[in-house]
Amino acid sequence: MRKRTVRYFVVLSAFGGALAAAQSAGEVLEITLKLSTPGVSPAGYLTARPAAHRVAVRGLRYSAEAPAVERNPELSEDMMVVAACDRDSRELARVIVIDPRLLRAEVADEEGRLTSRRLYRPEVEFTVALPGRLGIALLRLFHPVWDGGAFELELVGEVRFGEAR
Repeated sequence: MRKRTVRYFVVLSAFGGALAAAQSAGEVLEITLKLSTPGVSPAGYLTARPAAHRVAVRGLRYSAEAPAVERNPELSEDMMVVAACDRDSRELARVIVIDPRLLRAEVADEEGRLTSRRLYRPEVEFTVALPGRLGIALLRLFHPVWDGGAFELELVGEVRFGEAR
C-alpha cells in the first residue's frame, strides 16, 4: 500500500453543517467498515500501530437518526479521520472518530506498579455517519501523527465503492 502524508495545521469542520442538513432531509449515510491488518491473526493485539490495513465496506444504510456531532472537533493521535471523496478523488466531507483499533490497558509490572499501554486490534468493524446523496465514491482513512508543530495525516487505507452513493 502506498503511504501518503497530508499536512494539516487547522481542521475546519464544515462537515457539521452538511450533516445537519442531511439529517433534516433524512439523508444520513451510515457506512460500516472493516479494517484488517494483512498477515496478522485477528485473535491477538499489536503493541505498535499497524502501518497498513485492508479496508472493506461491510454495510450501507440510509438513516434519519442523528449521530453525535462535535461542535469543535480536535485532532489527536487517538483519533482517525475518514474523508469521503467523489469519483475524481475530491474531498466531499470529513469526520473525525475515535480510533476503533486502539485499546488502552493498565498493566502491572513486577513490583505491582500500573503503567499505561496502548494496544491495537488487528481487525475491527465500525460505523461512520456521512451526509447522504453526496456522490461518495471513495473513502480514505487517515491516522493523525503529531510532529511537534502540526498534525500530519498518514493514510491508513482506502476503499472505492462500485457506484457513487
